[in-house]
Amino acid sequence: MLAYPIPLNTSTLVLRRSLFLAIGGYRSELTRGEDIEFYYRLALKKPLCIFIQNPVSEYHHDNPGSLTAEASALVAYSMLKTLLLRDDVTAEFNLRRAVLTSATRHMRTRAYSLLGQDVAVKSFVDDLCATGEKAELKVLRLLVRLPRPFRAIGARVALLPTRLRQGRLPAWGRR
Repeated sequence: MLAYPIPLNTSTLVLRRSLFLAIGGYRSELTRGEDIEFYYRLALKKPLCIFIQNPVSEYHHDNPGSLTAEASALVAYSMLKTLLLRDDVTAEFNLRRAVLTSATRHMRTRAYSLLGQDVAVKSFVDDLCATGEKAELKVLRLLVRLPRPFRAIGARVALLPTRLRQGRLPAWGRR
């Protein structure tokens, strides 16, 4: 579950109702990122996960009204980290570390993607660099200091290994 920067897609998640209720479901107080926060809370419970390799749904990234299309609508890493650490004090240290590292990777990949599209994400990146797992963010810290055109090119190059590992090529021309 924690192997890729983006853990799951809500439309493809199937789990037992008892597990959903034990975790507390989605947080209604969150106005954005409630699915991401839920996935990482789910990971702290170490459920048995089975991934089906065949596509079971199609996800469109081209909805201009989508919250994920707006950099200002990104969930702050510091808030996600606070919520995860606050709720499950019983999770073992190594598991917490793996979950937070995966969350950092997820947010870093999102920042690269937005930088590659030349979207201003300074406050998001500042928050992530201040509170995320430091080793995961070295390249991102360097990229945000570059002049604008080099920042987008650098972000696209930095994102290539992740996209190739996921088996999908970048599609930066969506905006």
